[in-house]
Amino acid sequence: MNIAQFGKPQNPDPYEIPQPGADKKRTNLLMFGGLALLLLLLGVVLFSGGSAAGKQDLSDAIDSTGNALGAITEYEGDLQTNPVRNALAPVRIILLGDYNNLASIYKSTYDAKKSFGSTPKPSSADITTLEAAVKNDTIDTELLDALQPHLLSAQRSLIKVKPEIKDTVSRTKITTVQRDLQSVADIIDTASR
Repeated sequence: MNIAQFGKPQNPDPYEIPQPGADKKRTNLLMFGGLALLLLLLGVVLFSGGSAAGKQDLSDAIDSTGNALGAITEYEGDLQTNPVRNALAPVRIILLGDYNNLASIYKSTYDAKKSFGSTPKPSSADITTLEAAVKNDTIDTELLDALQPHLLSAQRSLIKVKPEIKDTVSRTKITTVQRDLQSVADIIDTASR
């Protein structure tokens, strides 16, 4: 083998004459294809639609608070005892304020176009459980039991999202909502006894 040919593929046909510029054209096409692939991958990484840090957690907190508020709003007329009615009256007001605060934080931090209902609805699982409780005359205890998981879920989500919020006003609102949710949990715990 000739040293000048080392590293180059051997030409099986000695009569084939390589065309001048064919290698340059192929090189240019490969470079263009590689550049296009690199730009495509860069675009996918940058614009993949991944959610911002804390966005899903804040959305979960809003949903949990809304589900609890919706359950109270929907079934407070079916309550049978005055102590439970009296306990849930301030809870409803507190949760409405918290729901609105969390929605305003979400809009100012993540998506100004996102709309949240002014009267949230209970989850479908809560509707099933609470409708059966109305028929069985156990709505008071079932409603209190249905609220607790929503409050715990909202508290967990807010613990996760709080470090991601940089605005001091929004962080203060989240701290207030966390204290409110703890107060609401205490009220519900007292009413359950």
